[in-house]
Amino acid sequence: MSKTIHTYNNHTLTELFPIQYGQEKCEPCHSFGPIKLENYLFHYVLSGNGTFFDTDRNLSYSVSAGEGFLICPGEKSSYAASLDNPWHYLWIEFNGMRAKKIVESIGLSPTKPIYQPKSKQAEYLIYEKLMNIIHHNSQSELFIMGQLYLFFDELNNNSAHHHTAAIQSNQELFLKEAVNFINRHYSEPISVRSVSDSLNISPSYLTRLFKKEYQLTPSHYIQEFRIMKGAELLQITNLSIAEIAEQTGFSNQFYFSNVFKNKYQCSPSQYRKGFSEN
Repeated sequence: MSKTIHTYNNHTLTELFPIQYGQEKCEPCHSFGPIKLENYLFHYVLSGNGTFFDTDRNLSYSVSAGEGFLICPGEKSSYAASLDNPWHYLWIEFNGMRAKKIVESIGLSPTKPIYQPKSKQAEYLIYEKLMNIIHHNSQSELFIMGQLYLFFDELNNNSAHHHTAAIQSNQELFLKEAVNFINRHYSEPISVRSVSDSLNISPSYLTRLFKKEYQLTPSHYIQEFRIMKGAELLQITNLSIAEIAEQTGFSNQFYFSNVFKNKYQCSPSQYRKGFSEN
């Protein structure tokens, strides 16, 4: 059995992030599970075939080269390579606040776990995008994130069951604009009020939207985004902790350091040192 695994340790990007990914060329009848996972796990079969088992619903699916299957969080499942022609697959584990909507836009769900591309050319494009992630694991966080979005875009564009997404609701548009506003102005002293004012809605309504979609408040989202940017600056610049705190919208470096330590269980200086050593 040939197996490659890469683990992605920085989970600060809240909307969508990879956790680990790799590839495996299985022995005949090699199996995994039954198990319930906390994250999404997508397999894309390059050659051979096997069977995916939806244990909760007592269903099984044959999966062959060019197809994929998705395991959703909390769903009990297993899978096994065939005896005569065991599969070789690429896989990626991921999650994030937008992960559910992204997989749904592709047409995948717990009750529709099998992905089928619309053409042979599509099979190669999907393979290419996923390999860009697996073979470039030493690249920057932004590179990996960009490739992950491109991979899902390829899945969406080339699905045999592609469907036109429903027109975005006003709530989705408000959320999109709120996130864009935060992403543009996080270095400034913004508040929930300033974000809601930019959309001409009340702070309480904006908070309800965020809690429903992201399971956190707008103020928590702002803080998470600022800390994510702070972690990026620690990785790629030589700026002082005070300068990073200022550039990411924190009132002072002590508050930044305290929030950072609560999230990462280490100080900003320790984080930078550990990242440079790796």
